[in-house]
Amino acid sequence: MDDAQLLLGDALYLLGKRTLTGSGTSDFEEAIMAYSSAITLTEDIEIRDRACIGLGLAAMELHRLNEAEDSFAEVSTENSDRYFTAKLLLVEVLILRNLHEQAIAVIDTIETPDSDSLAAELNLILGQCLIETGYPDSGAVVSIEAGEMFGRGSGRFRAYITAAEGFLMAGKPADAVSVLDVLLSGYRSDGELAQIALLNGSAMELNEDTTGAIQSYKSTTDLDGFREWGAEALYRRALLLEGCDRVEEAIEVLTELTGRSGDYVWIRIGEGRLYNLERLYEYTKELPEADETDVDLLRIMIAEKRIDLYGNADEEAITELSELSQTAPDMERALAYAILADTRGIDSDSTEVLLSMAYELSSGGDIATLIEDRLGLARRYDYEERPSVMLSNAWINIESGLYEPAWESLQDLLDSPWSRMIRFEVLWAAYIAGIGTVSVDSDVLENYLIELSEDYPKTQEGVAATMRLGGSENEE
Repeated sequence: MDDAQLLLGDALYLLGKRTLTGSGTSDFEEAIMAYSSAITLTEDIEIRDRACIGLGLAAMELHRLNEAEDSFAEVSTENSDRYFTAKLLLVEVLILRNLHEQAIAVIDTIETPDSDSLAAELNLILGQCLIETGYPDSGAVVSIEAGEMFGRGSGRFRAYITAAEGFLMAGKPADAVSVLDVLLSGYRSDGELAQIALLNGSAMELNEDTTGAIQSYKSTTDLDGFREWGAEALYRRALLLEGCDRVEEAIEVLTELTGRSGDYVWIRIGEGRLYNLERLYEYTKELPEADETDVDLLRIMIAEKRIDLYGNADEEAITELSELSQTAPDMERALAYAILADTRGIDSDSTEVLLSMAYELSSGGDIATLIEDRLGLARRYDYEERPSVMLSNAWINIESGLYEPAWESLQDLLDSPWSRMIRFEVLWAAYIAGIGTVSVDSDVLENYLIELSEDYPKTQEGVAATMRLGGSENEE
């Protein structure tokens, strides 16, 4: 029974590893349960040690590093090869947990094995540890030595890839390229070539060869359509295109990235960057033809998106917000002060001053509520006039069948400049209230739907409005 659980764990682990899109999570979880059963049931030391190693490997795939560390530490000394393997894996876990001194301490306890391949593995893990502890140049040299010890095969490839990464971290792109050129002469699978092209792209970036880096990253994505190397290359390529003001191309690349399957960090951060970059591009395109009343608000929205994309130190955004805080109408000045309070890296007293200035200018705006909560202030006299409060009260009336008072309050809200940030929500609520109000002209309601579908097509309200308009056209 115990050996059957071990074999089941091995099979489930391999199944998870073969799920190339990063969705093998359940297989790894089931593998851990099978290995745990084997450990509990067996009195055989070999089965127990093999199950501990398997459990640790599956836990690493799930990023449960504490569990992996404990499991590898349980492997006995009965078999020297298994014990050595467990120690190497323990060092790898400690490196992943940024416990570099502990990792080196474990390496110091490992005796150099008689096997050349195991000795090479020990050298490689030492090289990785040196790279992670701030000695990338030395780590790269040790990794090359490990590669020479391996002589050929996947071990040599892993060692040389690690060496190239170390040279890149040391700011030596030429040395990295030399190592990668050696790999190109002997490794030709798509996966191997994708890793080489990815690191070549990084080397070109360090050499400020943006055109070459963009092409190298494209080669990576052509070679790898579903693993992490291709996802990373897409993200890096998009950043370079964005930096060259090729924003439309960057958006296309990020769209391709977010359309990939798999639970990779590059896809997750790509989704956030795509959203912000699309908004920045959209607002920037709208600015030249915007109504005069919308120009300052658009400038604020552009500055805010620049901060989201490029950080609090973005000079263009800070300069724009500083100017608007002095020259714009009250609402826009309040917004500019509030954003500056969070982005200038100033002391708490100065932040409070800026927020207080924003508060004085924010009568009738939801931003006043946020400032009250942050500064510990009581609700001001204008609380009931704030857009989110008025909208909430309107929905309460709608749900109670009081359509006419809801309609009237929403008309007042639509006239408020503070409602512009949530205009699509107000328009939808006004449309629903208008349906239940006898005196409302149907053309007015249709215009609300048209505005929602044309100006806010990606919101839930915009989608719903488009569907309603489509239904009306079909009825005609």
